[in-house]
Amino acid sequence: EVLDHDGDRQNGCEKFKYITLRTPLPKYLNDSKYTMLQQYLSCADSQWLTKVKICNPLPVLPPLNMDHELVDDTDVVLWQPLKLLDKWPYGDIETGNAGTEYFPCAERYLTMQYPPAAWLEYFRAVPIDTDGDMNTNIPSDWQLWDDYGGPFYPGDVTVVVPDGWQCCECGIPMPLPDRFTVFDREHWIANDVNERIIGPVDPLQFCWKEERPEPRYSTNLLEILDEDGIIESWTKFDIRTIPDEYTRFKVYEIPSLNPEVYVGGEYQVTFEPDIRFDPLSLARPGCCLITTSFFAPNAKGDLNLDHLYGKRDRFAFTFNPAEGTGIYMNKDPVIPTKPIIVSYTISNTTIKPPQTTTIDVEFSEKVSYKIAIENATDTIYDWTGTAKNPMPKVWNGTYKANGTVVPAGVYTVNVTGTSTTTGNSVVNNKEVITVIVKKTPPNITSFAPLSPVNDTVCNRRTFNVTVNQTVNVSWYVSGSLISTNQSVTEANYTLHADMPGEHNVTAIAANINGTALQTWIWDVTGVFSPIGGFSVAILPKINSANAGASCDFTVRLRNTQNFVGYVDLDLTLSGIPAEYAANLAWFNWTTSTLSIPAGEYRDIGLRMDIPDGNSGYKSFGIIAHGTFGDSKDYGVVNVTLAP
Repeated sequence: EVLDHDGDRQNGCEKFKYITLRTPLPKYLNDSKYTMLQQYLSCADSQWLTKVKICNPLPVLPPLNMDHELVDDTDVVLWQPLKLLDKWPYGDIETGNAGTEYFPCAERYLTMQYPPAAWLEYFRAVPIDTDGDMNTNIPSDWQLWDDYGGPFYPGDVTVVVPDGWQCCECGIPMPLPDRFTVFDREHWIANDVNERIIGPVDPLQFCWKEERPEPRYSTNLLEILDEDGIIESWTKFDIRTIPDEYTRFKVYEIPSLNPEVYVGGEYQVTFEPDIRFDPLSLARPGCCLITTSFFAPNAKGDLNLDHLYGKRDRFAFTFNPAEGTGIYMNKDPVIPTKPIIVSYTISNTTIKPPQTTTIDVEFSEKVSYKIAIENATDTIYDWTGTAKNPMPKVWNGTYKANGTVVPAGVYTVNVTGTSTTTGNSVVNNKEVITVIVKKTPPNITSFAPLSPVNDTVCNRRTFNVTVNQTVNVSWYVSGSLISTNQSVTEANYTLHADMPGEHNVTAIAANINGTALQTWIWDVTGVFSPIGGFSVAILPKINSANAGASCDFTVRLRNTQNFVGYVDLDLTLSGIPAEYAANLAWFNWTTSTLSIPAGEYRDIGLRMDIPDGNSGYKSFGIIAHGTFGDSKDYGVVNVTLAP
C-alpha cells in the first residue's frame, strides 16, 4: 500500500506502507462448491503472459527488485520443546492418550500464543527467544521446567482462554493450568521483530509456470490488525480480485520457506515446522503469492487526503486489457539475450610450480562470475565476483585450501557468467592448464644406530632407516647386496657379526623420484680370553660388642677379571663349630646379585643385632659365587654380657 500525502498526482506517492508475501490460495478447484460463474468474458485472455516463455524472468516492483529484508510474519513458530524431541509436536501418536500424551491438532499450537497447558507440560515447551535478551528466566533443561514456574504464558491465560476450551476440531477439552508464569513477552519472537528479519535477500526472480481457468471470485482474507498487544484478534475483509487467469508462479527459495529452529534441551537438534501439505492448495516449495501496490495512472478515489477518521488512506485502480494500461501490457516482451565472453586468454597453458599463469576473461555485460580450476571430481581453486571485466586471475598450481602444489596432470578451466539483469548464463569449460611437477627425490629422515658401530664377533646388530616417501630399500654389506624391502617408508635389517674387521653397511632407498642412502662403519672385533676372578673379605675380621647391642661389618667384593663380573652373595655357617656359630637370624640380610666392573671393588654394609643373654666368640661366614668359582671369608665377634 502506498500513500500520497501531498495530493500531487504528478510526483507519485511519498510513502510505501506494505509488501506482503502470502501462501498461495486456490482460486479454481474444479468443483461446484468453490467454482464461481464466469461473468467477465472480455477479460478471459491473458495477453501479456502468453507472450513470455515459461520460466523466463518477469519484472518485479521495488523493493523486491533490489537487495531487501523481509519480516517473517507467516506461521512463526513460537514454542520449542525441551523434552521428547523425537515426538514433537504431536506426541505419542501410536499409544498416547489424546489430550495428555497425543495432540492431533498440535500443528496449530506451534504458532498459538496461548496453546494448551497439557501440550506445554508434556514437551516441557518454552517460548522461543533466539537472541537471548528475554528478562524472564527460562530453563534450557526440561528437568528445571517446574522449578522455573512452567507453563509459561505471555499473559493471564485464565482471562484469555476459558476453562475447558476445546483447542481443536477434535473436541478434546483442555483445562487451564493450576499455576503458570507470565514471561517477558516484549523480547519473545512473537513481538521482537529483530528475531524475524530475513536478509539481506537477493533481488527477487520469478517466472510463470502455468495458468488455469479463473472465474471471478470473492474470498475472505484474514488480517491480523492488533499489532500492539499479543491477544489474537482477527478482522475479516472481503477482498475481490479480477485477474483473468489463476497463474502459478515459480519463485526462488528464500530462508523463510523452510525455517529451521534450534530446540535445545537434551540433544543439539533442530526441527522444521513447515510440515503441512494440502494438495488442494497447489502449494509447491518455492511458490508464494506476492501482493504489492503502486501509484497507477488509472487510480480512482480521493486518497483520503484529509485523514478523516473512519476512512482508510488507500486508493483502488481499475483494469481493462483493451486499454493496455493495466498490469498486463499489449506488446511483445523483450526476450533477454545471453551474455557472451568477448575475450579470453590464458598466459601459460603449461606451468611448473611455482611458475604462474594468468586467466583474463571479459564478458559482454555485468555478470556474476565464477572462474574455477577443476580436476575430474573437485574444484582446486576458484574466484567469484560481479563484474563485466574482472581483474585477471593468477594461479600458481596450488590448492586454494592449503597452498600445497597439486599433482602433475591436466586441469580444466571452467568459466561461468550469469547476467545480473536477466539471469541468463554463459559457460566455457573447453580450456585446460597442464601442470608439470618437479620430482623430489626421497629423503632418509632418521636412521639407527649412529655410525661408527662397534661390535664383537657373534653379536647381532639391527640397522634401521625411515624415509619420507614410499621406496624400495636395498641393503649392502661391503658392496654386496644381501636383502631388499619393497614399497616401505621404514626398513630394518639385522646382521650377525661373523668376521672381525671394519665393514661398510649401506641402505639405499630408491623410487621413480630418485635415491637416498645411509652408510654405517661397522667395526667388529674378535673374542678375547677372560682372566681373573672374585675375592671377598670381611672387615674387620674380629669385632666386639655387648649382648643386646649391634655390631657392624663391611663385606668387600673385588673383581680381578678383565670383564664385568656378576656375583651372588650368601651368609653361611658352614665349617663353624656349633658352640662358636652365630645365629643367621641376627643379620638383616637378603641374598643378592651384584655386578662389578673389571678391576674394581664394592663395599657392602653388614649389621649384626646380638640378643641379650649371649656371650663368647661368635663366628659367621660369607660366600661369593662368581663366574669362575666361589670365594669365602669369615668374621668373628667377641660378645660380652652387658654390665
